[in-house]
Amino acid sequence: MTSSKTIPFKTLSIDNLDEPGRYGFGRGYHGLVIEVTCLSTGKLGKRWEQRVRISGKGKNGTAKPKDLGLGTYPEVGLAAALQLAEHNAELAKTGFNPAEQQPGIPTFRHEALKWVNKTGAQEDWSDRTKSIIQRVLADYAFPHVGDMPVNKITYQDLAFLSPLLVNMHPTAVKIASTMRKIFSQCVVDGHITLNPLNDDFRATLPTGNHQTEHHPALPHRLLPKAISAIDKSPAALVYRTALKTIILNGVRPHSAIKAKWPEIQWKDIYTDDDWDDTGWEPVEWDALEGSTKTIAWHIPAENMKRRKPFVIPVTTHLLQILIELRSIRGQSKGAPDLIFPPTQGKHLSRAYLIAILKSFGFPSDTRGKTITLHGTARSTLRTWAKTRSVDKDTAEAALAHDIGTTVENTYMRWDLLEPRARLMQAYADFAMGILPDEWKWIEPEVQARLDEAERRAKEAEQRALGAEQRALQAEQRRAEDKQQLKRLEVELTDMKGMLKAALSLNNTA
Repeated sequence: MTSSKTIPFKTLSIDNLDEPGRYGFGRGYHGLVIEVTCLSTGKLGKRWEQRVRISGKGKNGTAKPKDLGLGTYPEVGLAAALQLAEHNAELAKTGFNPAEQQPGIPTFRHEALKWVNKTGAQEDWSDRTKSIIQRVLADYAFPHVGDMPVNKITYQDLAFLSPLLVNMHPTAVKIASTMRKIFSQCVVDGHITLNPLNDDFRATLPTGNHQTEHHPALPHRLLPKAISAIDKSPAALVYRTALKTIILNGVRPHSAIKAKWPEIQWKDIYTDDDWDDTGWEPVEWDALEGSTKTIAWHIPAENMKRRKPFVIPVTTHLLQILIELRSIRGQSKGAPDLIFPPTQGKHLSRAYLIAILKSFGFPSDTRGKTITLHGTARSTLRTWAKTRSVDKDTAEAALAHDIGTTVENTYMRWDLLEPRARLMQAYADFAMGILPDEWKWIEPEVQARLDEAERRAKEAEQRALGAEQRALQAEQRRAEDKQQLKRLEVELTDMKGMLKAALSLNNTA
């Protein structure tokens, strides 16, 4: 094995290697090196290698050196390569040749690290997310089944999950869920035929005496103040608008952070049937002024938690945010299509978004807990909808939640876009201090009936006023007729007197 040059133990250092050669990381990294070679295509290829010494395999019981290949970079990341190297070094100390695993069935540790790197690349996980998952597996799963071939792991080997589920339920549920996905990948790869963490086994695990910990949220009554505080924040425009977009639309942070301009689409909406999936096109921003088209945000499946595409009606307030962000489009050289271009890195910092929200010092709806961005974005919306009598289906659909039972969801093909458009506009109006606090949700059919009843009541009131006016006019005419009758009676009396006087004069003559 030729000598290698020493480089810093950083992903950035590996990315910057542009000359063929062997590069190591110095003492303490279990003989791990990365070899850079020139491929036939003219590009550079990078692959991991490791030299271990197998205890007792050399002459006279000495340690025997063995060179191992650990995969190519970046398919196998730096952290995963180090874990594999540590694993191989531990096996070598016991006298086991790690290379003997490679043509056969891999260990759970090997498949777990491979799954983390593969899934992380597909779903664009951050290094922090991958590190957390790897650490949890290393702390709780690897000590029990890490060095076991995946085809040898039985129900009994997974019994360690039972006390975990009782004593630390939330973390244990995540461990079990992650392990199940790893075993499923092993089934797909042909290493095993049955997932040991199937439904039958999971049904035997205890549920634990735990209480679900919800994400503390901002009380909905404080939402207008929070939006005002965001607007006045000294944070950069892209962070302020991203924070408002997440909160006003009830989306998870990563859906907004990864949003791209082609996701903003529009079409003409004339009837409820026009809200279907067809006919949507990317917005022509130069033709926006004076347009009557309806705009919606089409979030792709890969940016949703449940890997299902989701559509959010764009409110007038979100539209103003988008128009404002058009002025800084393309400022991020690494991601020109991102709606919220990062000042550095691949995406906006979620941690910084959370820090901005917490800096305002607003209380949460959970005593003793600090507000979270997830809770404020989703729980605050759901609670507000409940207090405003929004029907459950519309409120749940606004959060991309399934509605009803599995069977109901199978036959429910309407995503309630039309009522969700009214809900999200009302919610944004409330947050911006426009909607009165006493506003209540009313279904369109009910509102139509109320409007019709109000129209009829107004018509009846007008008819009553007309009848009253006519009655007054008739009464006035009767009074005038009485006065006229009295005048006629007086005239008649006068005429009778005059006639009597005339007759008396005539008789006298």
